[in-house]
Amino acid sequence: MNTLTIYAFKSSVGINWQNPKKLAASVVKNEAMRLINGNTRLLGHMSVKIKCGPTEIVTAMTSRDGTTKEMVLKEHAGLGVLFHIFPGELETPAKLNPEIAKKRKNAFVHSVTYIIDDEACEDMLEHFENFKAQGGNHNYGFPVDTLAGEGGGCSAFAVSFLQAAKIAPKEHLKHWSGEVWVPKKYIGPHNSKLYTAANQDLYPNTEGGDDIKLFKFLLKSKKTAWARPFDPQSRRLQFFDPDMVYHWIEKKAKSWTKESDYDFRRFQKSYDIVFDLRRD
Repeated sequence: MNTLTIYAFKSSVGINWQNPKKLAASVVKNEAMRLINGNTRLLGHMSVKIKCGPTEIVTAMTSRDGTTKEMVLKEHAGLGVLFHIFPGELETPAKLNPEIAKKRKNAFVHSVTYIIDDEACEDMLEHFENFKAQGGNHNYGFPVDTLAGEGGGCSAFAVSFLQAAKIAPKEHLKHWSGEVWVPKKYIGPHNSKLYTAANQDLYPNTEGGDDIKLFKFLLKSKKTAWARPFDPQSRRLQFFDPDMVYHWIEKKAKSWTKESDYDFRRFQKSYDIVFDLRRD
């Protein structure tokens, strides 16, 4: 049986997209909780397992060790971090499989499995090879075209396999994604140049506005808000959120009945829901 499994690792306290200040505060809270519970996934995470005949791929996109946290907490990028391209790399089964097994025990990861046909398998495997051939594995972040192989965040990368095979259920994508218009005044220094090789020196942050110190931003008494759509003094950000996927899976699992159009499995304290996307 051919399958695609998407794993959603939750962050410690969630990511709050209600407004810019709450988004920034949730990052700080997750970092604080990391020191208590040892959750190394500051902003949540997503990975994939593709099983097509004898071929099995277990991988995920991530940033080079330490660069995301440095950018968020120390480099005064403000919300420029949302438009920053980090040097990226693909994670290996040796890293992901033990982590998934461990997080199954405390419900820090849920998953959704799709049963797929041979045609979808071929499309997914072709997409993965093209992604690596185009150097996408070197670029981590929101503002890249994942389907074109430029790179991607962990969530966009995971979802891209469904999109590449043209079998992504619209209802699923709707519940996994969001959109905000980020005021330019909150976008500090960042980089949007693509990396082309592993271990490449970091590009300087030559784009964006002035430094925005995170804790000073959080202590402002003035309220913050996202801009109106198409405001010329803002930038649009569309995203997939691991926490949204995690909670969607959990809700689906808890509301499962014998009449549901999907199956439900439990792995220790973790849920897996199963959809059959094979085309006749």
